[in-house]
Amino acid sequence: IFESSTMSPILKKHDLVFFEKIMPNSDLKIGDIVLFKDHDLLYVERIVNIETDSYTVDIDSYPPDAQKGVMIKSIQKDQIYGRYYKKNSYLGALILFSNTIFGRFLFLILPCILIFFYQPIKTHFTKDSHTTY
Repeated sequence: IFESSTMSPILKKHDLVFFEKIMPNSDLKIGDIVLFKDHDLLYVERIVNIETDSYTVDIDSYPPDAQKGVMIKSIQKDQIYGRYYKKNSYLGALILFSNTIFGRFLFLILPCILIFFYQPIKTHFTKDSHTTY
């Protein structure tokens, strides 16, 4: 789940983002959004320049008070793990909601209760529907 707005409008905060794995023979282009590791941290940035043995990457959206260009990095191909494939905004929001207390209740506890008490609930509603007044 993308936790930043640095790549908006393409990737928004709380989007579930999918990346395709980069193989040694993969052809990366300027404009590709890549997932890479630098100093044990994962980053998602866009390729803005390609040189013979390195890629220059930068974010799309700087915060209003940030200095432009401060996130520009030069990386090697072996640092790149994946290229942006697609996203799902709704599934990302659903996953984040399921991590809240109410979300866990709704998605875990409530279905368990309904499964456990399925027969008594079914009997109660079936009995009431056949009652005549």
